[in-house]
Amino acid sequence: MERGPDKAQENRIRLKNLSKTIENRLTDQDIPKEQGEQFLDSVETLLGNGRLPSNSDGMALFAKEDDTQVHFLPHSFAERVMIDNQFYIKPLLPLLTEDRDFYLLALSQNDVRLYQANQAKIDDITPSDLPRSIDEAMEYEDPEKRQQYHTSTDSPQAASQPASFHTHHPDEEKKSRIRRFFQQVDKSISDHIATNDLPLVLIGVDYLLPIYREVNSYNHLLERDIEGNPERLAEHELQVQAWEIVRHYFAQARQDALEKFNTMQGSDKVSTDLDEIVAAAHYGRIDTLFTAEDKERWGTFNEKTGQVQKAEAGQHELTNLASRHTLLNNGTAYMLPATDMPEEAPLAAIFRYAASV
Repeated sequence: MERGPDKAQENRIRLKNLSKTIENRLTDQDIPKEQGEQFLDSVETLLGNGRLPSNSDGMALFAKEDDTQVHFLPHSFAERVMIDNQFYIKPLLPLLTEDRDFYLLALSQNDVRLYQANQAKIDDITPSDLPRSIDEAMEYEDPEKRQQYHTSTDSPQAASQPASFHTHHPDEEKKSRIRRFFQQVDKSISDHIATNDLPLVLIGVDYLLPIYREVNSYNHLLERDIEGNPERLAEHELQVQAWEIVRHYFAQARQDALEKFNTMQGSDKVSTDLDEIVAAAHYGRIDTLFTAEDKERWGTFNEKTGQVQKAEAGQHELTNLASRHTLLNNGTAYMLPATDMPEEAPLAAIFRYAASV
C-alpha cells in the first residue's frame, strides 16, 4: 500500500483483491460460509477508505473468529494472505527486532526531557521527580563556598590595602555544579528505566555530554551522541536524528549475531536443521533465530512428541511457527535475505544450551 490521498483508490482496489483471495482461501479450507462472511465483513469495516495514516507505509491485518485487528505500520510489505491456526508474524520481524523502542535523553541546563521512541513515534516520558533545570536541582543545595574573602586589619597598613579574594576557577565551579545536577538526573532516570534494556541516546551541546557520561549509571547508553541544543528542535526532529543512530545499533547487533553463529559452527550450540530448530523454539532453547525472508516450509509440529511432520502448503508454516515461539520465549528473531542465511537454510539458530542426550 502507498500513502497519500491520491493513492486511496488504488489501495482500495488492492484491498478488494486481497479480500477476494481471502474468500477463496476460506472456501478451499472448508471454513463455514457464515464464519467466512462474518470475517470478511469485519475486514471491510476496518479497511475503511483505503487511506494510510501519514506516518504509515504498510498495513497488517490479523483476524480470528472473535477478534479482528488492523495495524498501520512504518514499513511497506509484499502483499500476502496466510490462513493458519496462528497469526503470521514473520514479515513483522524487522519491526520487532530492528525497529524497537529506545530512550532519548535531551540534556540542557534549562529543560531536561526523557523520551521513549521508535521509528514511527516519540513520547515524552519524563519522570515527575526528575529535576528539569539546574536551578530547580540546586534550589535546596547548600550554597557552595565559591570564594574566600581574606582581609587583615591587624595593622593600619593592612587596613589600607584592598581586600584579597581567592576564587576557584570559574569553569571548574560550573562543571562541578552541572555534574551535581546530572547526578540527580541520572538517579531519577535510573529509578525508572534501570530494569529495561532499551538503548539510550543523548542529545545536548558538546560540553554537557561528557559530563553526563561521567555520572551515568544506565548500562545501555550508546557510544554515539547527538551534538546540539535540544531546545531548538521539535520532538519529531529529535526522533529522526536519534533513529539514525539507533538503527545502526540494531543492524550491528544482527551482524554480531551472525558472526557469533559462524564462530560456533560445528558445535552443538548452533543448527540449521529445521526439525531441531522448530522443536527448540517451542521448548524455549533458542537465543537467536535467523529465518529466510522468502522461504516457507509447511508441516505440523506435535507438541507431545516434539516431532515435525513435513507437508505441502496449506497446513502450518514452520518458519513462522519457529519465529513466533522464539519471541514468546524471549529470544531474538531476525529475518534475512535467503542469500545471507547460514548455509542458505530456511532457518538457523543459536541455542541457549545444548540439547540433553
